Amino acid sequence: MNASVTSISPQFSVRRYHRVLAVLGTRPEAIKMAPVVRALEQTGIEHAVCSTGQHREMLAQVFNVFGLKPTFDLQLMSAGKELGEIAGAAVAAVTKVIGAYKPDLVLVQGDTTTAFAGAAAAFYSRVAVAHVEAGLRTGDMQAPWPEEANRRLVGVVADWHFAPTVRAQQTFCARTPIRAASLSPAIPASTRCA
Repeated sequence: MNASVTSISPQFSVRRYHRVLAVLGTRPEAIKMAPVVRALEQTGIEHAVCSTGQHREMLAQVFNVFGLKPTFDLQLMSAGKELGEIAGAAVAAVTKVIGAYKPDLVLVQGDTTTAFAGAAAAFYSRVAVAHVEAGLRTGDMQAPWPEEANRRLVGVVADWHFAPTVRAQQTFCARTPIRAASLSPAIPASTRCA
């Protein structure tokens, strides 16, 4: 997991962390996080995968394709739940996983309710958060809903931000209030938010 020019946090090194928890729950998250989990395996850093099961059936297919098995399978989805119920249950359940596993870094990806819940649970537990695919914005809180809000909220609590493109980095820097941990003086001025 090397920082690139599009990383808002180029001084990031996963090796400074000893126990990493990847939180995911949807097919897109699993597809994009599978290579990150594989990279963690190659580093020898202790890591675990926590699945909320937000897209249970589709997620199982991706796990099979990539040969991944969640360490923690929360199975939170059930018919008839409102989004607020799902988000609340996910924050509570991931908080318990964090308490049991005791990671020093939580990885989340994108703009899903699972990403928001994982970031919020880590923040409330005082655990560092890394946001993969930071900075994508529409500028409209209603479209897509609730994804735009999820992405913005994750951006506020995350310690590390990884933008997929230079434009996403610029958007992130222009629109996201970031905590001090993201703005170390070691970051070259040309690759960090001003």
